[in-house]
Amino acid sequence: MTRFYGNLVLMLSLFLMVTHKATARPENNPLVELSSRSELVELAGYGEEKLSSVVVTGTVVCEACLARETGVYAYPVSSAMVAVSCKNGRGIMKKNNWVQETTNEYGDFMIDLPSRLHAIPSLHKACVVKVLRLPKDSPCKRFPIGKAKTIKLLSNRNNLRTYSVGSIRLQQTSKLSRSCLKVQNDGRDTAW
Repeated sequence: MTRFYGNLVLMLSLFLMVTHKATARPENNPLVELSSRSELVELAGYGEEKLSSVVVTGTVVCEACLARETGVYAYPVSSAMVAVSCKNGRGIMKKNNWVQETTNEYGDFMIDLPSRLHAIPSLHKACVVKVLRLPKDSPCKRFPIGKAKTIKLLSNRNNLRTYSVGSIRLQQTSKLSRSCLKVQNDGRDTAW
């Protein structure tokens, strides 16, 4: 029985020594002792705070003829689903390289690309923007959405790269809109 207690005491003392060393704070390193967790994470280059940002902006506009007499009217499309799609380094568009956003009341969108897409070489050549879905009440809803538009670099300052597609113009191509165009051209109102 004494041998059993001897082994038990030995195992308990080993256990206490191991747990004491595992929970002890590292000493002799003032950086670790004087810094918070968030400061150490930032110093190591990891963490919640992004080191850079890449945003893609643009506006979705519908050009439609609402009445023959008024001609073609261009207005912003709110609640349209827009996506940025990027090819990976091998030129393949993968599903996880799509980022979607909805336009605001002015038809504007701003898509913040995830950091996994920041390192794609020649981002302006690898990424395009496409309108995926229009709201049900849009006059341009019944017609083809159109091709994808390429992005252009607007600025690169303070770890923020801003790309834009400008305006994505969706056009109604019905007989009514062609007659509107004829009325508009006869009246020499060819602003667009």
